[in-house]
Amino acid sequence: MEYEVSLTDKVDFAPSTVAKEVMQNVRTILDTVVGTVPLERNIGISWDYVGKPMPVAMDLLRIAVNDAIARQEPRAQILSIKFDQPENNIEFAEQGILKPRVRIYIDEQGG
Repeated sequence: MEYEVSLTDKVDFAPSTVAKEVMQNVRTILDTVVGTVPLERNIGISWDYVGKPMPVAMDLLRIAVNDAIARQEPRAQILSIKFDQPENNIEFAEQGILKPRVRIYIDEQGG
């Protein structure tokens, strides 16, 4: 089944299904800077894109999200990575805010 995960999703501290657990894990990865979780320094995404021109930052963030989710939550297969705001919005670009919205597939059949 396909799902969309973004940083605006609410935290679910007790997911009732495997799909909800995977979605929560993906959201956590998106919202965590790599190196900031004690005892689990590899969780999260790299912020190497910060300070780059917007088109470069978008590409670097897509790569970082793709790599992090593939490595840290292999039950989620990435279908697409987009951003909450329009990519050509000048005011948004001036603020330099990137909020990824990730479309994933989760095999709920277990096969």
